[in-house]
Amino acid sequence: AIVLIVSDGLYFTRTAYLKSGWNIIDFTVLTLSLVDEFGLLQGDGGTAKVIRMGRALKPLRLMKRNQGMRQVIDALISTMMPVAYVVLFSLFNYFTFAIIGVGLFAGNFSRCSTPRA
Repeated sequence: AIVLIVSDGLYFTRTAYLKSGWNIIDFTVLTLSLVDEFGLLQGDGGTAKVIRMGRALKPLRLMKRNQGMRQVIDALISTMMPVAYVVLFSLFNYFTFAIIGVGLFAGNFSRCSTPRA
C-alpha cells in the first residue's frame, strides 16, 4: 500500500490511492491493524475494543485481489438501494392500510357481538 501511495499519490492526483473504494477499505483495515499491533490504544476501554474488532475486516483485503468476489460484493452493494425502495414502499402500504383498518373497524372488536360467546 505504501508503494502505491508514493507512486500514485494519496488523494489529490488523478490516479490517487484513496479514489478507489476498495483501496479505502484496504487503507482502513491496514490502519486499524497497525494501531492494534503497535498498541497505541491500551486498556480495556471501548475504543480499544472497536479497534480490535477491526481484525475481523482483514478478509476484506483478500477480496480486493479476487476479481470474482469483487463483482459479487459490488453487485450486493448496488442492489441495496432498490431493496431499500421496496422496503420503504412496503412500510408505506402497511401504515396506509393500518390507518384505513383503524378507521373502518374503530373499536368494533373490543367486545363480543354474539350473546353466547
